Amino acid sequence: MKEIKNFLEEKDFSELENLMCRDWFPWYKNDSVVKKNDGHTQLTHTFYLHSLVQSDYFHVLNPIINKIKPEFLLKIKANLLLKNDKIIEHGMHVDMHNSKFCKYATTSLLYLNTNNGYTVMKKGNKEIKSERNKLFTFKASEEHTGTTCTDKEYRIVLNLNYLK
Repeated sequence: MKEIKNFLEEKDFSELENLMCRDWFPWYKNDSVVKKNDGHTQLTHTFYLHSLVQSDYFHVLNPIINKIKPEFLLKIKANLLLKNDKIIEHGMHVDMHNSKFCKYATTSLLYLNTNNGYTVMKKGNKEIKSERNKLFTFKASEEHTGTTCTDKEYRIVLNLNYLK
């Protein structure tokens, strides 16, 4: 596990932040956060899946991809959770649970905004704060969960899964 604060150069991060926080950025409603019919809702935007670019906005991720230098991308998705009146932890999971690559893959989370939401790692019960432009990287096979926030309008996390 590794945390890197101020991961991207400010101009690169601001471009990503300004794009994804606009009213017109395409977010898609999901009726689950961790597993089907879990009673929670989140908005997502899939950038990359099934070896294909899925978004017209994929290019804005180039500074991230150039910096992490993956050998092979598996999935890149952004998650947006709206403000809630209490912090909700959504349940431990691994992102690539149906993938033969899970035990070899890496997961990185890039937090787009600072808020009182967080990521919890099952191993060691470690809590990672949501801080703007922080990259948190761990083995994709490690169980984790995200949360809502109560102090900002939303919590946005960019989730990257790849082979190193």
